[in-house]
Amino acid sequence: MEAAYRRPDVTAPAICTMKDFKHSIRNLKYGKANNGGIFRYEDLEWKPAYLRPEVRYGLDDSLRRKSKKSETPASAETVEETKEEIILSPGKKTTKITDCGYDMLSCCYTGIPAEYDFELSALVRIERFLADGPPVYQEGFGLFIRDNMTLEHSTGYPYANMALAGGYLGGTNFYVRTGVTKSDHEDIQNYSLKGRASEKDRFAVDEPRTFRIRIRLSDREISAEMTDVDGADMFAPETAADDANTCFGDGFSRKGTVYSIPVGKDIFLERDKRNIYIGFLAAGNTRIAIIKDSVSITITPGGSGSKKEIYVSPDGKAQAAGDIDHPMDLAAAVSLAGAGVIKLLPGRYCPDSDLVLGKRLADGGHPCIVAGEPGKGKDTVIDFGGKEHALKITGDYWTLENITVANGMGIQISGSHNRLKGCISRGNRETGILIRHPDNNAKRQDWPEYNLIEDCISCMNIDDSECNADGFACKVTAGRGNEFIRCISFLNSDDGFDLFAKNRATGKVSLKNCVSCLNGYRITAGGDLLQTKGHGTGFKLGGSGIRVRHLVRDCTAQGNKDCGFTSNSNPSMILVNCRSLYNQKGNLRFYYSGTRVIPEKIIIEFTEKKDPDFDQAKLCRELLAKYDIETI
Repeated sequence: MEAAYRRPDVTAPAICTMKDFKHSIRNLKYGKANNGGIFRYEDLEWKPAYLRPEVRYGLDDSLRRKSKKSETPASAETVEETKEEIILSPGKKTTKITDCGYDMLSCCYTGIPAEYDFELSALVRIERFLADGPPVYQEGFGLFIRDNMTLEHSTGYPYANMALAGGYLGGTNFYVRTGVTKSDHEDIQNYSLKGRASEKDRFAVDEPRTFRIRIRLSDREISAEMTDVDGADMFAPETAADDANTCFGDGFSRKGTVYSIPVGKDIFLERDKRNIYIGFLAAGNTRIAIIKDSVSITITPGGSGSKKEIYVSPDGKAQAAGDIDHPMDLAAAVSLAGAGVIKLLPGRYCPDSDLVLGKRLADGGHPCIVAGEPGKGKDTVIDFGGKEHALKITGDYWTLENITVANGMGIQISGSHNRLKGCISRGNRETGILIRHPDNNAKRQDWPEYNLIEDCISCMNIDDSECNADGFACKVTAGRGNEFIRCISFLNSDDGFDLFAKNRATGKVSLKNCVSCLNGYRITAGGDLLQTKGHGTGFKLGGSGIRVRHLVRDCTAQGNKDCGFTSNSNPSMILVNCRSLYNQKGNLRFYYSGTRVIPEKIIIEFTEKKDPDFDQAKLCRELLAKYDIETI
């Protein structure tokens, strides 16, 4: 019997709790991350805390307090947790943030074993800077790294090496402190990179704003990035030069929107050799919300960051040294890849065969990153020139960032634990981004699993028959744990997202905050919008009457030629807070096959709109302008 559910009334937020904080560290050190990996918010345990500064007392008072070692509790007014967000606010206590670090903060943090490098990124929404009264310029928010979270007796938290990336009323800041040792503070160095401090860039009182913040610690450096929703660099002063390699004061260097400072792990982890701590903070009257779905923690084994970086360019040489002045050929760099980074300089790369990211030298589960420069993904193009060649990821633990793949057979993933971030696949003759084992008879244990596709665009992919090229697909021989987050699909000849099952159940797929528009249409050289021969479904959630419990959350289908969301005979459909707008053959279609099937239809907060006269051509123009995609 069919069941339909509505979201129950939302209860009051709960205090962010901690079942066993050390459990998070044990898992990383001895269990599921022993080779590194990509983790979401829910994969780790987080601890709320109210940090107060260390206070020095006299000897008698210190001895008296020694037996009263206790942590200042985090109240419900300080750290709240909902299903979608972590909310930090000052509560009833006075908190403040200063250029030299902090005095008192509300925070939520987790621990990582010190032998790992890591990157933490999240979307942070600033809901309030001031409740009332004038600013004191000690309001603040951000992401942080610390090498000590040990409460010393009742005197507070001690001085620690730390880094903080975020903002305060009137500007933004990336702050680093190093040289703190157990014996003295004589070698302390403070670095501060301020930006956006002009009057016009000050955030208005009670004006919500959202930022993407990223902070990273490797063996050689600490780096951070902060952009607004339009991708604008929020750290750069208005007077900064546009040169991508501009050097700033206090030892900071800039590459694109990423700012780095060399510190060295041995320097940074002086006080506590066992763990480092990462998390989110708020101070002053600031109230912020961290979007859980946006939180990404990338863990890599210590030392991988010290591997040699290989630079490549379109005119690089196979036998070149691979430094920035003597870049290599792309194919040669891939053949030498172990753990480390292959950096693609902007330009058009034209392989004359498949570009295969396969099993690597000294793999051992250590990731290899193939990355274009931040903000230069549209200018870093792997162009197959209309030939039947593809970028194939057959190996494990590859990361592809800020790269465009065009005019070939798209990106085909048959390995596991791979990650695509900020990539574009356009104008290909097959599905733009495909997760699938190429052999339909492959054993299930060989199917690709735990691949993360994040912040990617797949558009204008059209096969010769105009009926098979999807935007994104994870189907037929795809295993468990594959995930699409904030991906955008439009103007593909077949479906926007295709999760088709055939003969056997595929793994469950998670789709979060994805958008699918105008699939089943193509744009001509003259700018006209024509229908293709493909289905043109926004989200196709199965096939062959096989039950697979895919989860689709916060996704939008708009203006597609066929239906917005369809079960495609899958007897299970789970949609949470989705929108289906102006799709030409219906916004929602649930059906299943078989007479002994118990269907499962879970639709929570579904929004739909219909208009037979909806203007697809206008939406097409808006999409091309918004994403600035080169037409094919």
